[in-house]
Amino acid sequence: MARMASQQKRDANMMQILVRIISIAMILALVATAIHKMLSPLQTFHNENIKQEVLRLKYVINVIHNQWLIKGQPNHLDVEWQQLATATINVNDTEQSNISTLELNSVGFPIPNTLDSEGCIGLWKSLMAVDAKLLKIKTEYKENERACLYRQHAENKESLNIGYVIYTFDDGFIDYLSDN
Repeated sequence: MARMASQQKRDANMMQILVRIISIAMILALVATAIHKMLSPLQTFHNENIKQEVLRLKYVINVIHNQWLIKGQPNHLDVEWQQLATATINVNDTEQSNISTLELNSVGFPIPNTLDSEGCIGLWKSLMAVDAKLLKIKTEYKENERACLYRQHAENKESLNIGYVIYTFDDGFIDYLSDN
């Protein structure tokens, strides 16, 4: 009988341990779900940021193309942007002028000065009035498509690329592709 009582105690102890393990596993699952739900909007924010830059790039390309038409289809166009980004404001908090001369192709779309990734970096800076490196944008020249590929990288290692912007300067086509 004593043996049966000690066996019941061990079974009761095992049951308590099992209940604790299950409780801890459930709590960990809830915490993991909560963390995932909290970090998900962060990825959405990054995606919206690059989408906003794409829309701005489309707008700028259209403005330049329209100016090309209005000014009689010149080979180059001088543009002046006001740099309002925090990283480009000078010490006195005044707007800093940025005058760029853009080379245009025969149909009025901006082209890089050199047909390589450095040319694409310069084109981004001339069009957007901010250095692509400040926005964590990597550039690549696609020779076959005659296009600049702009790729924004995420802060964390899990999502290496947030999205791609492809600017085909032969026809002014801009496309956004997302990894998500």
